[in-house]
Amino acid sequence: MGEHDGHRKRLRARFAAGKREDCDDLALLELLLCYALPRRDVQPLARELLKSAGGLGGLMGMPAEALTAFPGVGENTALLLALVGETSRRSEEQRQKDAVLNSPARVKDYIRSRLLFAGEDAEYAIDLDMDLRPLGCLMLSGAESDRAEQILRMALSEGGRTVIIAAGTKEPFPALTDGELARVERMYETLRGLGVTLLDHVLIHDEFYASAAQLGELSDSEPVRTRYHAPYGGLFRNIRTYRVDSIFDD
Repeated sequence: MGEHDGHRKRLRARFAAGKREDCDDLALLELLLCYALPRRDVQPLARELLKSAGGLGGLMGMPAEALTAFPGVGENTALLLALVGETSRRSEEQRQKDAVLNSPARVKDYIRSRLLFAGEDAEYAIDLDMDLRPLGCLMLSGAESDRAEQILRMALSEGGRTVIIAAGTKEPFPALTDGELARVERMYETLRGLGVTLLDHVLIHDEFYASAAQLGELSDSEPVRTRYHAPYGGLFRNIRTYRVDSIFDD
């Protein structure tokens, strides 16, 4: 038995024994690569992939054709990684299908897995029913006018006329700048002209987030009528009575 065989056996035994907290991202990726490259020392490749992709989430969000651009990653390895990433993404979507997005914290929890796969600076629009349950979720792209059109098409297709925009940021402590708030206000007015209510714009990094609605920047709308009362149920009543720079989890 070679040195690499012993290392692989220890990785498998640790994971099979349920000691998953002892397996860091490098160990998990090594173990996964063992199934695509059974006769090779995969630790250097796993280390380089994590470094180049910015972490396990970024790596698992890549399509197979992008993965083959990495030295040492062949077609089989790329397909395995892409398959695991897509399976994980769909599993998370299924788990969250009945989520109620009645607070910025819940929006953050709902969208975090998508940001892991799509990248830290991706932006999504979530179409909601009257109970603030997601009807659809769309990654936005292009200019502001293009994004407004994308949101309208999703709202017409899914049947909801209330949306939340959630965007990732690389800043560890999210804060909506004056420029970002001006952009939020423009989108709010554009969508209102199209018959769509922008309920909130949430900026997210890992466990931290900032909410435009909790900053009081979306106060001109009538209260959204839902069975939930805090904070989005009566969000637009007297919202300007308080302001904060950023909102964090309790």
